[in-house]
Amino acid sequence: MECNIIYILTILLTFLERDIVEASSWSEWWQYTGVSGFEFWGVINPEWILCQRGKRQSPINVDPSLLLYDPSLKHIRVSKRSASAELENVGQFVRLVLEPGTDKLINITKGPLSYRYTVHEVDFHFGTENDLGSEHMIAGISFPFEIQIVAYNSEIYGNITQARYSPNGIAIIAIFAQITKDAKDKNEQLEIISQFLPDVQFREQKSKIRQVSIHKLMPDTNHYVTYDGSFTYPGCEETVTWIIMNRPLHITVQQVCIFFTYPNTLISVT
Repeated sequence: MECNIIYILTILLTFLERDIVEASSWSEWWQYTGVSGFEFWGVINPEWILCQRGKRQSPINVDPSLLLYDPSLKHIRVSKRSASAELENVGQFVRLVLEPGTDKLINITKGPLSYRYTVHEVDFHFGTENDLGSEHMIAGISFPFEIQIVAYNSEIYGNITQARYSPNGIAIIAIFAQITKDAKDKNEQLEIISQFLPDVQFREQKSKIRQVSIHKLMPDTNHYVTYDGSFTYPGCEETVTWIIMNRPLHITVQQVCIFFTYPNTLISVT
């Protein structure tokens, strides 16, 4: 049995090495499933070993019966100012990056945070079916997709790269989206962003959005779950304070279809 395992692993690594040669960088070819899925991240790249051996890895399945109420926690504050941004297909998901010069305008404070965190990007994670898009789960239940507002500690660190590898470096607000039949309940900011998705069907394609309000992506609630975790993609650095809002945004079936149709994250324009 041991020999069989070694033989299978050798074949697997041979295929992976072939893929690595064809890719110009690690970040271009990793996926969440398959032979380059998260089970193998720590095997195929030693720099990602934390993905397998880390003690505070994300995402998690939140068990409501294990939650503890902390009356000392304050409400989250997100700046109401708008900023210009660029929507990008990074290959594994869609990312909205605030443009340099405007990224300093949007900050996250209070809640479980002891510092000011400046928003750098918003990541959109969605699957191919209506209930299989979110990374986090609540009591084993997933949502159509998950919005992640990624911010770095700008009081201590100069940029997100430095903060990513440092203590108290990153804060991520996770927001679920739930399907609604009433178009009046849909999130207008999400509607604006979804209109640009046809422009980023393929990897590396980008589209500028003149005005984005991160605050308007927040659901109408002051309650949340928080825990110390990690990035959900390589190298899984455990420097993230996660804040999971307890109410979802609402999205129409039409919006869901747009997100599930665009982009094709497996195809590059090059």
